[in-house]
Amino acid sequence: MHHHSERHRQSILSCYEHFPLTRAENVKKWYTCLVFLGRDEEGLNEDSAAQCNQIRTIDVRERAIRKVGRISGAKMRDIEAALRIHLSL
Repeated sequence: MHHHSERHRQSILSCYEHFPLTRAENVKKWYTCLVFLGRDEEGLNEDSAAQCNQIRTIDVRERAIRKVGRISGAKMRDIEAALRIHLSL
């Protein structure tokens, strides 16, 4: 029983909320669920948009492909606000 509980705990710890990015140039209309991420400020290869309407939980051991940048605290607050609107929180 203990072994199963430890495996379950490890599984939960490796899960994170994730949302896909798209190129900012592909965005035709900026809805409240999209957050602009500038390449210079977020360390991305190009200007992008976080698609907060497509949030999902993933196990990073199985699904994460690669780290593409680091979101600043200010931008994370913008993402949290977009998520609150999208999820009606």
